[in-house]
Amino acid sequence: MILYMDSVDCSSATEHRKRSVVDITVDYIMDKVSNKQWKPGTKIPTEFELMETLDVSRNTVREAIKVLEALGLLEIRRADGTYVVNHFSEKMMTPWACSLLLEDDDSRALLELRMQIERGIFSLAIQKGSQEDMKAIHEAFENFVRRAEDEKATSSDILYADIKYRDKICEASHNHLMTRLNDMITYASMNSRRRSIEDAIACNDRFHMVDSHRKLTETIVQRRTADLDSVLDYCYKYWGITLQNEE
Repeated sequence: MILYMDSVDCSSATEHRKRSVVDITVDYIMDKVSNKQWKPGTKIPTEFELMETLDVSRNTVREAIKVLEALGLLEIRRADGTYVVNHFSEKMMTPWACSLLLEDDDSRALLELRMQIERGIFSLAIQKGSQEDMKAIHEAFENFVRRAEDEKATSSDILYADIKYRDKICEASHNHLMTRLNDMITYASMNSRRRSIEDAIACNDRFHMVDSHRKLTETIVQRRTADLDSVLDYCYKYWGITLQNEE
């Protein structure tokens, strides 16, 4: 009988005992998948084989498989067995999405995360965006300008125009995973982004909102990758100030 204890880092018996046998079983399966020993689309060992290998109960194996099915890593096929999925599943994003929604939206860590993800999205848009994509980005920019310059527009009106603008840039990246990350960052950061717009309006600086979007649009449409970092730093000016004032 091969014990899982022999194939994992067990430098601390005390630490090991703190973790449940279900957690250990989950880790074992995930390790096999990540190491490509069990490749996408392949059938994993039976419940009985996993019980023998790990020296755990059938209930433990079933619970671990249910956890990984819920996370979108495994697929249970009735009367056939359990398989490693061979396609992306929305379930895979759920745990991280929940953790972001629970994150304090005043967190500097969230700002830094958004900056890094948007840098990646905008860089891909520059590389992969078609002429049709660039036209859609420019039209979304013009719609944002109309909102930002309208003194009757609320901060929410301006925010939603900004979200639609950034969505168009994200679509130009032609990367479905980036689109999902963008959606999660958007939901998690909406309140602080709205406050940053309010701060800009309070400072009579609608010009910055318009000018930052103009610079970003020109950088992407003209495919000036070298200018991207400095332009994004300029774009995040008020969000950074808002977080700094609330720390």
